[in-house]
Amino acid sequence: MSIQLRPPTSSASGELPIKLTPPSLTFLRGTWHVTHSTLPMWKSNRNVHITYTPLSSSGNQSDGDSRFAVRLDDMVTYNSLNSDNVKKIHGIDAPVSEWAYHWRGTGWLAIATSDWELLGYGIEKPDTGAVESTDPTVASPAVQDENQWIVTYFSKTVFTPAGIDIYSRSAKGLRNETVNEIIESLKEMEGPEMKMVGDIFEVKRDHCWLETLSQASRHTYAVIISRHLSHPSCIPTPLPMSISLLYLDGVTSKHKRELSSLPQEASDEL
Repeated sequence: MSIQLRPPTSSASGELPIKLTPPSLTFLRGTWHVTHSTLPMWKSNRNVHITYTPLSSSGNQSDGDSRFAVRLDDMVTYNSLNSDNVKKIHGIDAPVSEWAYHWRGTGWLAIATSDWELLGYGIEKPDTGAVESTDPTVASPAVQDENQWIVTYFSKTVFTPAGIDIYSRSAKGLRNETVNEIIESLKEMEGPEMKMVGDIFEVKRDHCWLETLSQASRHTYAVIISRHLSHPSCIPTPLPMSISLLYLDGVTSKHKRELSSLPQEASDEL
């Protein structure tokens, strides 16, 4: 088994025979797709994303990589099964160890706190299909189209029970073999909190098709969206409004400038 996970701090599993290195801030930052979870509320929701943004001591966004001294802006977004409205859960993560954070909600959620930690992380190799428990930002340069994954454990809050999440950097998710290997590694851990592993389910995602397009085609779609936002009915199918809004962060002036220089094949794919 190539996937190596560490047990939760409260687990009775003891130390791993090998020492794992915590991920870099570069690896952790950005948006992740929650593809599998034990959290009951995700059964009635879909398209769950978690975005981690490093904060400086002043509360502004940070570009540094000193993860152990940096708080994270923690933004969860999702849709219900029957609505395209984007719901948000916002909090701040304060590091308490190399692997763990203390989360506190903001606004009316300020009364809610939770402790969460990373149990493991790594990459899927696109060429060989190999799965590694490693940080590509440290071990080697990123390979185009390789996917990244994270497994987290979180304690209960006043609103939710304790649970386990599996993240994928890509909305397409992880291969079944990778998910099964992660679950088998979790099952090897001892402790009453690990009984929940049998409750892991796949979280519904329905915008994955966009990532199957070439990069050029995604740029072309971004330009089309930006031009027709004032007239949503003009946006071409099969691009539903929920997807166009979800990917608005990809609409930049650079994309607009690149429209004239995109290869002809990009237009042919649309």
